[in-house]
Amino acid sequence: MKLSCASPMFALACLCAPWVGLAQPTPRDTLAAADEDLDSLRLNEAGARLASLDPARGSEPRAAFVRGKLAFFEGRFGEAVAALGQAVAAPGADLSWRGLLVRAKESERVLGGMTMVNAANGALVFRYAEGVDELLVKPAAAALATQIEALATEFGDRPWSPLEVDLVPDVESLAAASGLTVEQIERTGTVGVTKYGRIMVLTPRALATGYPWLDTLAHELVHVVVTRVSRNRAPIWLHEGVAKLLERRWRGERAADLTPEEAYLLDRAVREGRLIPLRGFHPSIAFLPNQEDAALAYAQVLAFLRYLDARLPAGWVRSVLEALGRGTTVDDALVVLSKFNVRRHYLWWEQDARGRRQTPVPAVALMKKRFLRGKATGETAGDSLLGVEARRHLRIGDLLRLRGHVPAAVAEFRKAELLSDSPSPEVSDRLAGSLLDLGDAQTVVSMLPRMAELYPAHSTIFVQLGMAEDALGRSAEAAKALERAMAVNPFHPAVRCALARVYGKLGRPDDAASEERACRTLGARRSPE
Repeated sequence: MKLSCASPMFALACLCAPWVGLAQPTPRDTLAAADEDLDSLRLNEAGARLASLDPARGSEPRAAFVRGKLAFFEGRFGEAVAALGQAVAAPGADLSWRGLLVRAKESERVLGGMTMVNAANGALVFRYAEGVDELLVKPAAAALATQIEALATEFGDRPWSPLEVDLVPDVESLAAASGLTVEQIERTGTVGVTKYGRIMVLTPRALATGYPWLDTLAHELVHVVVTRVSRNRAPIWLHEGVAKLLERRWRGERAADLTPEEAYLLDRAVREGRLIPLRGFHPSIAFLPNQEDAALAYAQVLAFLRYLDARLPAGWVRSVLEALGRGTTVDDALVVLSKFNVRRHYLWWEQDARGRRQTPVPAVALMKKRFLRGKATGETAGDSLLGVEARRHLRIGDLLRLRGHVPAAVAEFRKAELLSDSPSPEVSDRLAGSLLDLGDAQTVVSMLPRMAELYPAHSTIFVQLGMAEDALGRSAEAAKALERAMAVNPFHPAVRCALARVYGKLGRPDDAASEERACRTLGARRSPE
């Protein structure tokens, strides 16, 4: 039976409605709404709400807190500390506000003195430590500007301008600005964080071998847009999955695929029953036990979202995030799109993962991140996959090459290669380097593309491939390889010098001049033409 005010059971309620306040909903509190806007990284909306605030409420502690929070998110640290300090000192202040005050003070300490520069026609503002980190701004701005356009097409949303990007000089500074601990950062290999209205990434010089820093910047930008579109309601696994899925849009890739090392970790975890449950992603991947678990977590959510992407209608990610922004759950949003909830889809994905082999080779070494506590000692392939006999041939080859017996060294490296169950950078680095010493660029070009597919975060592969392509007169191919090297280790002097030369051959004088300046800044000597 349809009930109305005419029904006896509702008569009293209807009669009393004006007295108990049921007739009109309570207006949304302006300060609470502005605070939620900030959590959703909608800084412009938060600022507009504060501007419209009744002046009589301007002296409230909560008003001081929200003003300070907005100033902090906009990088006005001095104003933030003053306003947040006022809020915290007020009678009846919320105890949770103290944490933001501490973070604002720490951010002012580690970020306040850094150089600031606008880029991408005012869409971005970079902070960086004075010195060689200036070389990061141009490639970072180009990658992020492209990513902004790609994500605007995907989600119909653009971040506020200027979005702050901090190129943080060391682990301690990232910890102070983000609120993570140094131990958490190093344990999980965390190199980027999106928090407090800014993207924070470690400069590649803070790691012994660099890392895919441009992909990381693009990944963190996805987090900004996901937060905005979902109104900060996306669960961590979805946040990270979407960021992984779309982190290579700036490169022109529609959806990222698993790297071989991710595929290997996923295969092993499926086989051993060690997949991380989706609830294990909360509150952050930075809280996982080690770098291997963190890499596995990224592999899982990427594989799961690729599975969904192949089965759900086009634009499903935007639909789900927008539904979350309206207050819907992920389950309800997926049911609308597919009739099934997250748990059902995840079970089907697990079955699919068990039924197929992901990795293209028997094993792929995890390229673990080594954070610097001193001077870098060179590249490392992470955990060795080589047996004792293969390593013996490598040692002999190293000695022979050191003494100038390069052909004999190549023979030893070939023996190590034959004894390896899986392709290994420990072997390919030495072999390709020796072949380049001998002027055999063609063999290098034939062997390294496969290694580049297997180890896309190992910059030496791309350096050697670029040098070989350049030696063969294939300037366009050389540029692509060297750009991939710079996207991992932008402080490799030979890369910037070689790019200057190659860009000159390609008729790109502005790029050539920029790389020539980078070459000089890094103190590298130009190779003779």
